[in-house]
Amino acid sequence: MNSLNDRFNRMNITSPTFVENNRRNGDILGVDRNQEKMQNVESNENSNNFNCNQERSRGRGRIQKGGRGRGRGRGGRGYGGRGNQGRSNNRGEPRRYSDSSVHLKEANRRPCSSSGASGKNTVSSPSHVHTLKLVAGLDSFEYAKSLRVACIVSDSMLPITLQKIGCHGSINDENANINGTKSYKVIIKESSDSTKSKCYAVVFESRYKLTRNQTSKLLEVFAKHQYCGFLEWLAGAKGWRYEECSNEKSVSWKRRFVIQLNTLQSVYTLFAKPEQKFYFAEEKKRMVWRKHTELTEIVSDIRVWIEIIKPFSDLTRRRLLRNSSFGPDSPVHWAHHHPQTGYPLTVVTKATMMELVEGIIQLFQQEFCHTDADPLGKRWRNHEKRRVSDWNEEALKVCPDWNEDILESLLNNCSLQG
Repeated sequence: MNSLNDRFNRMNITSPTFVENNRRNGDILGVDRNQEKMQNVESNENSNNFNCNQERSRGRGRIQKGGRGRGRGRGGRGYGGRGNQGRSNNRGEPRRYSDSSVHLKEANRRPCSSSGASGKNTVSSPSHVHTLKLVAGLDSFEYAKSLRVACIVSDSMLPITLQKIGCHGSINDENANINGTKSYKVIIKESSDSTKSKCYAVVFESRYKLTRNQTSKLLEVFAKHQYCGFLEWLAGAKGWRYEECSNEKSVSWKRRFVIQLNTLQSVYTLFAKPEQKFYFAEEKKRMVWRKHTELTEIVSDIRVWIEIIKPFSDLTRRRLLRNSSFGPDSPVHWAHHHPQTGYPLTVVTKATMMELVEGIIQLFQQEFCHTDADPLGKRWRNHEKRRVSDWNEEALKVCPDWNEDILESLLNNCSLQG
């Protein structure tokens, strides 16, 4: 009996092979299978709790309040089982989320949306380039080439425009690849329209994606590419000048708008409030908007009157006071400066002056209480102090399409035709 016990003690009962074989044969070593199963269940629960604690630490969610996580994990509203707003399954237990995004490389992570609250541009993968057609459907390759050259010269307004709308970057050569996340280039692409004729497009390529507002503003600028002086403005020209008209003398159309603006000044003197009509300079009472014989002087006075109108957020007022930062079509800013000023180029055309006349009439209707029951044009025509001398023979000869009936109709319902 003693020899049998000695032999049993000398056996290696802790070896894995020995234990496994005896488990298969039965509980010859006194191992309780039910107890073993309970131990396995407890071990799995401890492992799950450990994983859950890891996920809570990665997301940094507040356990007590179920606060939103701030880490790179899934965040959410907290993973804590005791969180008041924690995500849970149908049984009231906290869900198990695999925080796989923590283990992804930076290049493989999904980028943030460009239309988010931050308003920042989305940087794409190195192999992806975003394109935007600045001008499309051009018949002339030479004109498309001129647009591209104006975009890449050293004094070009394109980098300045991009900076003003929140895009910072450097331009690349046409044949070079786009290097870096803040670089861009301007190229010409050839395409065919429905008639199978060749047309060209000036395309903006960049590694970053423009936001909706940035895209809209950039397209708004290049929509003026047919405006007089746009190529000069885009290439970085400064100052202001008048439009060159080949079929008529520039003096004639400028004189016509001087007559129209002077007649509008007579309406202004009848209905404007005192605080909009006068100001004091050097202890002398001066009038804000006076009659002039030069277009530059009268537009300069009109600018002063528009600037003091309230509310300042009025769309018509803001439209008339736009400068030449986004195009050479500024209506009034040019008149207050020397023609060789250092500001971006402004070209004074018949279109901008017509826009100014129509905008002034709209401001008259807002400021001078125009209503359908009591229209402004009718009140002006019947006013006892109306200035009749504005409509002399010389004025009617220079400006035959501008008389009292036309002005009354425009003051009643502004619709100025080109």
